[in-house]
Amino acid sequence: MTQSNPNEQNVELNRTSLYWGLLLIFCTCCFIFQLLLQLIERKIVIRILLSHLEGYPSL
Repeated sequence: MTQSNPNEQNVELNRTSLYWGLLLIFCTCCFIFQLLLQLIERKIVIRILLSHLEGYPSL
């Protein structure tokens, strides 16, 4: 038997939470973009992709 949830309050997403969430997503995207730029600059990504295409080990 399932019991109903005794806490009937709605979850509120206010503007502050929305802005913090958007800021977190934006910063995460920036960090990932910078990481990819550094890897491409060192040509590590290109080596890994080519090794998978040719069937050789990546390193």
